[in-house]
Amino acid sequence: ALPRLKTLSAAENELRALPVGLGNLTALEDLDISDNQVSHLPDSFGSLPNLREAWLRRNALDALPASFCNARSLEVLHLFGNNLRALPMELGLLGNLVYLTAHKNQLAALPKSILLLEKLERLILHDNAKMEIWEEGRELLNFKSLVEISLDGRVLEKLAPSVMDWYDKYGVQSRAAATFDDGGESIFKKISFFVS
Repeated sequence: ALPRLKTLSAAENELRALPVGLGNLTALEDLDISDNQVSHLPDSFGSLPNLREAWLRRNALDALPASFCNARSLEVLHLFGNNLRALPMELGLLGNLVYLTAHKNQLAALPKSILLLEKLERLILHDNAKMEIWEEGRELLNFKSLVEISLDGRVLEKLAPSVMDWYDKYGVQSRAAATFDDGGESIFKKISFFVS
């Protein structure tokens, strides 16, 4: 084992799985397995008490184990470009999470426990074709720490109709991204949405 290992980069290696012993790397702070073909994470992933950044982007993940959310030091989580259909119900246990990217997946909804992530600054969720936001999801907009949110336009329309007024005002059309800086009138510095 490598008990003192703090950074592990295994990006672009055609990996299909991670070893069960991953949880033995208790000093690990940064993990990058981007651009592989990993389809599932071992339960031992949650046994990484010092993990701060996890780059799991562009793999073949379709689910995350519930134990994943035991990695309580996690601050940055990149999940984009996978096949995720849901995020764990226990997501709210990641109380130190600041940056979450989960765009370009198959997500249909967010777990309600996301409302417990009071330190969250950036939430990137566009290009999840079936995404729906439950009524309480509007509470996301009350996060004092949130400075950037990126959603598909039809989702954002339900979440923040006033933002969609900007959409009409600026006439964004076709497949495009729109970013607005509201001049400090709301808690956001940046709101992005995608329309198709």
